[in-house]
Amino acid sequence: MNEQAAVERWLYSRLNAVHASTGGRVFADVAPQGEELPAIVFQRQAGFDRPVFSGERIVDFTYIVRVIAETESTQQLEAAAGAIDTALEQVTGSEGGFTIGCVREAPFSLTEISDGVTYKHLGGSYRIRAQV
Repeated sequence: MNEQAAVERWLYSRLNAVHASTGGRVFADVAPQGEELPAIVFQRQAGFDRPVFSGERIVDFTYIVRVIAETESTQQLEAAAGAIDTALEQVTGSEGGFTIGCVREAPFSLTEISDGVTYKHLGGSYRIRAQV
Protein backbone atom coordinates (compact mmCIF):
# COMPACT_ATOMS: atom_id res chain seq x y z
CA MET A 1 0.00 0.00 0.00
CA ASN A 2 1.35 3.45 -0.84
CA GLU A 3 1.20 6.51 1.39
CA GLN A 4 -1.77 8.15 -0.30
CA ALA A 5 -3.88 4.98 -0.17
CA ALA A 6 -3.04 4.58 3.54
CA VAL A 7 -3.91 8.21 4.31
CA GLU A 8 -7.19 8.02 2.42
CA ARG A 9 -8.24 4.81 4.19
CA TRP A 10 -7.36 6.43 7.51
CA LEU A 11 -9.33 9.57 6.57
CA TYR A 12 -12.36 7.55 5.51
CA SER A 13 -12.25 5.63 8.78
CA ARG A 14 -11.96 8.79 10.90
CA LEU A 15 -14.63 10.67 8.94
CA ASN A 16 -17.04 7.77 8.96
CA ALA A 17 -17.33 8.43 12.70
CA VAL A 18 -18.92 11.79 11.75
CA HIS A 19 -21.70 9.99 9.89
CA ALA A 20 -24.44 11.11 12.30
CA SER A 21 -24.57 14.53 10.65
CA THR A 22 -24.26 13.27 7.07
CA GLY A 23 -25.94 9.86 7.09
CA GLY A 24 -22.62 8.10 6.43
CA ARG A 25 -21.98 9.92 3.17
CA VAL A 26 -18.18 10.28 3.01
CA PHE A 27 -16.42 10.48 -0.35
CA ALA A 28 -12.93 10.93 -1.78
CA ASP A 29 -12.54 13.68 -4.40
CA VAL A 30 -16.23 14.40 -5.24
CA ALA A 31 -19.68 13.37 -4.12
CA PRO A 32 -21.36 11.35 -6.87
CA GLN A 33 -23.81 13.36 -8.95
CA GLY A 34 -27.31 13.14 -7.51
CA GLU A 35 -26.00 12.03 -4.07
CA GLU A 36 -28.12 13.12 -1.14
CA LEU A 37 -26.60 16.01 0.82
CA PRO A 38 -25.13 16.86 3.25
CA ALA A 39 -22.02 14.83 2.52
CA ILE A 40 -18.38 14.94 3.59
CA VAL A 41 -15.77 15.12 0.84
CA PHE A 42 -12.00 14.96 1.20
CA GLN A 43 -9.66 15.87 -1.63
CA ARG A 44 -5.86 15.84 -1.84
CA GLN A 45 -4.42 19.22 -2.74
CA ALA A 46 -0.68 18.57 -2.50
CA GLY A 47 1.93 16.15 -1.28
CA PHE A 48 5.68 16.11 -0.88
CA ASP A 49 8.41 13.87 0.48
CA ARG A 50 10.49 15.00 3.44
CA PRO A 51 14.11 13.92 3.05
CA VAL A 52 15.11 11.52 5.83
CA PHE A 53 18.37 9.62 5.69
CA SER A 54 17.56 7.03 8.35
CA GLY A 55 15.84 4.67 5.89
CA GLU A 56 12.38 5.94 6.79
CA ARG A 57 10.13 7.80 4.43
CA ILE A 58 7.91 10.69 5.49
CA VAL A 59 5.28 12.17 3.19
CA ASP A 60 3.25 15.28 3.95
CA PHE A 61 -0.13 15.75 2.28
CA THR A 62 -2.56 18.62 2.29
CA TYR A 63 -6.23 17.68 2.10
CA ILE A 64 -9.32 19.85 1.97
CA VAL A 65 -11.98 18.16 4.11
CA ARG A 66 -15.44 19.67 4.08
CA VAL A 67 -19.12 19.10 4.49
CA ILE A 68 -21.29 20.14 1.54
CA ALA A 69 -25.00 20.93 1.60
CA GLU A 70 -27.64 22.64 -0.47
CA THR A 71 -28.23 25.70 1.69
CA GLU A 72 -28.08 29.49 1.70
CA SER A 73 -26.28 29.62 5.06
CA THR A 74 -23.31 27.80 6.57
CA GLN A 75 -25.12 27.66 9.92
CA GLN A 76 -26.56 24.24 9.06
CA LEU A 77 -23.02 22.98 8.37
CA GLU A 78 -21.32 24.20 11.53
CA ALA A 79 -21.98 21.09 13.65
CA ALA A 80 -20.68 18.73 10.94
CA ALA A 81 -17.62 20.94 10.30
CA GLY A 82 -16.91 20.90 14.03
CA ALA A 83 -17.24 17.11 14.08
CA ILE A 84 -14.78 16.85 11.17
CA ASP A 85 -12.30 18.96 13.11
CA THR A 86 -12.77 16.85 16.24
CA ALA A 87 -12.21 13.67 14.19
CA LEU A 88 -8.97 14.94 12.62
CA GLU A 89 -7.30 17.74 14.59
CA GLN A 90 -4.18 16.60 16.47
CA VAL A 91 -5.11 12.94 15.90
CA THR A 92 -2.62 10.17 15.20
CA GLY A 93 -3.15 6.60 14.13
CA SER A 94 -1.89 3.91 11.82
CA GLU A 95 -2.97 2.36 8.53
CA GLY A 96 -1.26 -0.10 6.22
CA GLY A 97 2.06 0.01 8.09
CA PHE A 98 2.18 3.83 8.19
CA THR A 99 1.99 6.07 11.24
CA ILE A 100 -0.35 8.94 10.39
CA GLY A 101 -0.76 12.31 12.10
CA CYS A 102 -3.03 15.23 11.28
CA VAL A 103 -3.29 18.95 12.08
CA ARG A 104 -5.52 21.65 10.63
CA GLU A 105 -3.70 24.38 8.73
CA ALA A 106 -6.57 26.69 7.82
CA PRO A 107 -10.34 26.98 7.74
CA PHE A 108 -12.09 26.41 4.41
CA SER A 109 -15.38 27.68 3.01
CA LEU A 110 -16.81 27.89 -0.49
CA THR A 111 -20.11 28.85 -2.08
CA GLU A 112 -21.17 27.44 -5.44
CA ILE A 113 -24.28 28.12 -7.47
CA SER A 114 -25.32 25.54 -10.04
CA ASP A 115 -28.58 25.78 -12.00
CA GLY A 116 -29.82 28.35 -9.49
CA VAL A 117 -29.11 26.12 -6.48
CA THR A 118 -26.71 27.34 -3.78
CA TYR A 119 -24.25 24.83 -2.30
CA LYS A 120 -22.13 25.72 0.73
CA HIS A 121 -18.90 23.97 1.74
CA LEU A 122 -17.42 24.29 5.23
CA GLY A 123 -14.38 22.56 6.71
CA GLY A 124 -10.63 22.92 6.73
CA SER A 125 -7.29 22.37 5.10
CA TYR A 126 -5.42 19.60 6.92
CA ARG A 127 -1.74 18.64 6.87
CA ILE A 128 -1.51 14.86 7.12
CA ARG A 129 1.84 13.15 7.60
CA ALA A 130 2.46 9.49 6.78
CA GLN A 131 5.64 7.82 8.00
CA VAL A 132 6.94 4.30 7.59
